[in-house]
Amino acid sequence: MWNESFSGADAGWGGDASFATQAPKDSEMRKVSDRLPIPVTIQDLRGFTPNDEKYTLGDYGFGTALIIGRVERLETGNEHSISYDLIDIEDEQTCFKVVMYTGLNDSRKDLQSFVEGTRMMALGKLRSLSDEFSLIAYDIKEITDDKEYEAYLLEAKLAKLFFAKNVPNKLALREILLEGTCIGVPANAAQRAIGQNSHTKAEPNRLYPNANQQQNDSDKNSIAAANGLQGQKASIVRLLEAEQGSYGEHGFTVEEIRQKLRAPNVDSIRADLEFLATEGHVYTTISDDHFALIT
Repeated sequence: MWNESFSGADAGWGGDASFATQAPKDSEMRKVSDRLPIPVTIQDLRGFTPNDEKYTLGDYGFGTALIIGRVERLETGNEHSISYDLIDIEDEQTCFKVVMYTGLNDSRKDLQSFVEGTRMMALGKLRSLSDEFSLIAYDIKEITDDKEYEAYLLEAKLAKLFFAKNVPNKLALREILLEGTCIGVPANAAQRAIGQNSHTKAEPNRLYPNANQQQNDSDKNSIAAANGLQGQKASIVRLLEAEQGSYGEHGFTVEEIRQKLRAPNVDSIRADLEFLATEGHVYTTISDDHFALIT
């Protein structure tokens, strides 16, 4: 539900972030959290002091949020906006303002609106309006399925714990592996790697070995190996990993990657880069033709 409820294009959604062997750089960390819509309860938003119009958890500041609440009051400011007061369903004393705008040239003639008492989901940007922390919605929809609401509560709880405890950084530094969890290595694989010594720490490159056993040790410990990538996709990730210091924040163009890999087909390189971007391994930088590794 977290990443399927609304169009990813609206929120700048770019797929889940992958975690590498080094702690993410500040700029890359911001890129990840800026495009990730964080599921959060109204109670948590109201109890938070906004910093630069962001909801901050650990080292991550989120400018886009997904919330669910019950419509307590709505107000039509003009034909191009509707303001909702949403109350937290679990704490009806807590309220949060959601504003839905449509432009003068919007193809929609009428704004969708929901009556008081409707259980509503809203996705949008966090903003300070008249000194009030509010949500400027990209999209809103009614939630009629109790299971969808229950899933949202669990996702909000998981996201809060995951980022508040800086789990991405710890994973990047190999401080934790989360064996046997939904975001960690399989428990049986971890057990095989650990063997009989319960004090031995499982290594990701042992749990997810490269398909090509002739690769050297540096290849086996690469990000591509840790993420189970193979073939040209793995070669692209290894290239970007090896040359991070040379391409800076601009990244490499598709053609530069093709030349460095001596690949015959630029279209296949582009297709693999689009796959890697969707899976959260790489991201576009100064243009749709420039790519860098998420670390």
